[in-house]
Amino acid sequence: MTSGSHLGRCRCGAVRFVAAGAPLRVANCHCGDCRKATGAAFATFVDYKRNKVDFEGAPDAYRSSKGVERLYCRQCGAPIGYRGDASPEELNLYIGAFDAPDAFSSPTDECHQESALWSVT
Repeated sequence: MTSGSHLGRCRCGAVRFVAAGAPLRVANCHCGDCRKATGAAFATFVDYKRNKVDFEGAPDAYRSSKGVERLYCRQCGAPIGYRGDASPEELNLYIGAFDAPDAFSSPTDECHQESALWSVT
């Protein structure tokens, strides 16, 4: 995993971001809310301190539940990330929003495994 800057954007490019340095972690989340937000079986996040991410073109936020906001592009609808009151210093960006998602290591954490649709052994 590189420690330089990591660029990302929504599908149409109206929202762009730069994440500085190495992330805190790369994790898969299996909760039902993440499945609904992404349309996928689970979401993979790259977690950064909020002060390490700069946006050009602000993402919109949808409060999906108490203390949780989902970030997305108003123009194309692409999901960008997640921020929650439980981790006020962190910003969790969807790995697919990065221009070079292969720059990151494989996920090292699994969240809400009890909600997983299936388990891989």
